[in-house]
Amino acid sequence: MGTRESKQSIAIFVDSFDGYNDLWNIFWDIFDKYWPDCSYTKYLVSNELKFERDGVINVRTGKEINWFERTIKAMESIHEEYFILFLEDYFLSKMIHSEDIPSIVDKMKTDDVFFYRLSMRGGLPLNQSFIELPEGSEYPITLQLGIWKKDIFVRIIQELHDAGCNSPWDFEIYLKKNYQYCPAKNGTLYGIRFDTRDIFGYKNGVLRGKWFPDVRKYYIREGIDFSHSNREIMSAFQFLRYKVICFISSHFSSANKERLVKLLAKCKIKNKI
Repeated sequence: MGTRESKQSIAIFVDSFDGYNDLWNIFWDIFDKYWPDCSYTKYLVSNELKFERDGVINVRTGKEINWFERTIKAMESIHEEYFILFLEDYFLSKMIHSEDIPSIVDKMKTDDVFFYRLSMRGGLPLNQSFIELPEGSEYPITLQLGIWKKDIFVRIIQELHDAGCNSPWDFEIYLKKNYQYCPAKNGTLYGIRFDTRDIFGYKNGVLRGKWFPDVRKYYIREGIDFSHSNREIMSAFQFLRYKVICFISSHFSSANKERLVKLLAKCKIKNKI
């Protein structure tokens, strides 16, 4: 299948719920600013609130039960073979070259790849595409910004839901070092690839319900209207703590992280490492 056919088989899927409705117009204002010529079908998931915007299909799934129930139901409305998974606080900050995506999907098909991560990850060579992940890597499959083959995504979330998972955090914890969907072949994990070119300029805007102050300021400078979001902004201390945790997660080995967790526990300091 060539690039033209691949383009027709791709969707933009924004997985959200009513509690984050203050982000919806912000998300699409940012999206349209950096990807004005996007011709893919665009979906936004909500519960009972209706969202109207030209070019966006609002998939309403009813009263919130949990992330898995909502997402499984929303997937019934997605007819494309592949989709780019966004959460409502995954923002673009670079002008997107639309021709990049069908080329990636073409190669995903050739290489039998079902998950192609587009957000950055430490410990990998920079500015490269289709990076193989070595056996033993933590969090090989995540809900970070990426391209998914729909049928595999649906199978995974259905099986995890049946295993008792409820939230996006359950998804990533369950698959932290579980390779049943990406078994090792010749020392690398099968079916997944990573991209460190940061072609979307990905920025995560919210953590535990609060705006990252630097991200919010960045988009205000870019002319994005935040006046309809009364969401709390992370304090300077919370932001510093988050940056420290990110540094530890990216630069410490698993063994050293375990030692640090034990040390913090002895000091009666709560941690999220």
